[in-house]
Amino acid sequence: MADYKDDINTIKLNKAIKLLNLKYPVTEIANRLEYSKGNVSNFINGKKRIPSDFLYNFYTTFGIKDDVADVASVSFKPQKGRPFYDVDFTLGFEVLDNDIGLHPEFNIDFAPANKESITWFRGKGNSMLGEIDSGDYIALEEINNFEWFPLGRIYGIVTKNGFRTIKRIVKSESPGHYLLKASNPDKTSHPDQDIPKDIIYKLFKVVYVIKDLNE
Repeated sequence: MADYKDDINTIKLNKAIKLLNLKYPVTEIANRLEYSKGNVSNFINGKKRIPSDFLYNFYTTFGIKDDVADVASVSFKPQKGRPFYDVDFTLGFEVLDNDIGLHPEFNIDFAPANKESITWFRGKGNSMLGEIDSGDYIALEEINNFEWFPLGRIYGIVTKNGFRTIKRIVKSESPGHYLLKASNPDKTSHPDQDIPKDIIYKLFKVVYVIKDLNE
């Protein structure tokens, strides 16, 4: 099942709920916005992506401003935020032809992601369409020991033979392999692929995905 706990709209919704001090948030939101309790519960718990129109209706109905969550912004101060490298961490397989050790374009100041272990990259491609879109800003955190890690989540992968991709990693039926799953329903153009476990050189956890930055 997809995990949207770190999606910006999920963060905003939960901060607003905390600010409003709602005693029974699922019931109150479902009744006032005329949504099913199941959908509202999934939105709050990050089990389902929150549409922007839902968030807008929520803010309007409960009379709050769209400033209850931290907003990601551009920073040119090295001590503020985390570095953004304008290098495509491709959403489909692509040969690693850029040096990700280049100087960052700027920093992205987004309070929940302002940790030394996090670096921002840009997404490219359509294989994860609907979860991560081409051009999105992606916060990645390297997993130093990936002998074991939770399956079913989205990761950034760098292979020993120079490819990098962002995919959901699930169990493969082939021994010694993982299955990389694309979100795009067009499986002709974006097929799921087996990958040998021992070809993974680096593994990154996708911790945040944002669409836009405040300049």
